[in-house]
Amino acid sequence: MIWSLALSTPGLVRADPSLRIKPFFDLGYQYEDNVFQVPTERGEQGDFAAYIWAGVDVRVALDPHTRIAVRYEMAPRRFADLARKNRYDHLLSGLWRRRLSRNATLLTAANLGLRHQPNDRINEYFKQDISGQLHIRWNPLWSSRFGAELRNKYFPNSKGSTYTSVMAEGGLRRRLSAIADVSAGYQVRAYRGVIDPRIITSDLNKHVGGIRQTASLGFEGMALGRVLLNLKYQFEIDLATRELPRHEPFSQEPEQGGEFVHHNDDADEVDFNFANHRIGSLFIWRFTPHSNASLSTRRHFKLYQDWIVPGTGAKRRDNLTLLRLGFKQGLRDNLAARLKYAFATNDSNDSTRSYADNAYSLQLQYSF
Repeated sequence: MIWSLALSTPGLVRADPSLRIKPFFDLGYQYEDNVFQVPTERGEQGDFAAYIWAGVDVRVALDPHTRIAVRYEMAPRRFADLARKNRYDHLLSGLWRRRLSRNATLLTAANLGLRHQPNDRINEYFKQDISGQLHIRWNPLWSSRFGAELRNKYFPNSKGSTYTSVMAEGGLRRRLSAIADVSAGYQVRAYRGVIDPRIITSDLNKHVGGIRQTASLGFEGMALGRVLLNLKYQFEIDLATRELPRHEPFSQEPEQGGEFVHHNDDADEVDFNFANHRIGSLFIWRFTPHSNASLSTRRHFKLYQDWIVPGTGAKRRDNLTLLRLGFKQGLRDNLAARLKYAFATNDSNDSTRSYADNAYSLQLQYSF
């Protein structure tokens, strides 16, 4: 169960209206019943954790066509019993947005982050990435995007543990109406090294390199004037130069993500040599100006090319299901309550990779 109180301040008023400074702060307390996402027979461990999310967001308009945004955030987390999971995240992000013409916009974003985890030093890292996107509106119905990204990640406590990738992408969007559109995209990423501490300790990192390709289709629109609907399908295929060694279950720690460039949920996917079909949906119902409900689902069908399940000779297959339900109700002008339920399960033919996880939360949000 998660209890949290979120505090934020509106943009600070300055004599210059082109400058906005907005500090933010969030304090939370949560209970997780399967911290390591392991099968029941391996002994699920639950624990309470306290966390803080705080920082400042600065946005500046240099001229009518140019915007700059800089954001710093810190996110320490401390567990009650599992002290080795305690960590401290810091992230500095920047965005430069330039409108080149009426129908063309250029975005450049960069992130600089680090994690300090004193009781489990293998998970400590430094990371940097820089990316650019060009958005072009061809006519009232069609638009497209072109982008590239350079990413680097380094584990200072593991010898030879540098991950580097270069990505190129393109996408096309078709407007169906004022409130609906469809889109298609393609991404190819070349990488060297791995970003999973389990594999780094196997001394495999320096020999791994590969190519990952992702194709996607999406739809977004409104239904009945009150329901926001987002549907997406992705197909991923990863081909690496080395096989994936079988290793003991080890939960992947979520990272601090950049505010300005939103990577896929599995952008830092730790596995390789696989094919994956991923289907996702998001529904948001707006009941009144002060209340809404949300439902999001995601389903993965993942086949590993080189992970042979011991004793069967079969390749590992995962069916991962994620479900999140939420309800938000405004209690007064500056106070709101949010209820959440999250369910995650992985049905795998490798029993060491099967698990189920439930989370219930209540969140109170207060803004000045």
